[in-house]
Amino acid sequence: MGEGMSETATSRRRRNLPYLWFACAIVFVIALAIRVYFLLRLPSDVVRPNADWELDSIVISMVETGRFADAYVVPTGPTAHLPPFAPFLKATICKVFGATLLGGYVSLVIQIVVQSAIWGLLPSQTNTASALPP
Repeated sequence: MGEGMSETATSRRRRNLPYLWFACAIVFVIALAIRVYFLLRLPSDVVRPNADWELDSIVISMVETGRFADAYVVPTGPTAHLPPFAPFLKATICKVFGATLLGGYVSLVIQIVVQSAIWGLLPSQTNTASALPP
């Protein structure tokens, strides 16, 4: 009887898979829309990379000198203040698009899409997949 139960549960999950992906897509679109709404209302001086923020200070240092350093407004030398992935990604974007308003928007859009995708995967991590309609 236990074997038949798992087979039924498996077939039910397969049957509900399109509903699960639809739920994931809805959550992704809503999360993306909310973030884009607020992105469009940010002042341009917040979007443009500047040395007032630790991440942007490291990025500017990487673009100008090639060093993972100077996490604060004043030059402080090499730093371990932040994990390296975000500064390297943003520095690459700033190398391609420049430390301009466009570069700031591109890095924020990439961040928004990744965060929305993470939220979009949330329905797939719940146990409600079997409770969705057949």
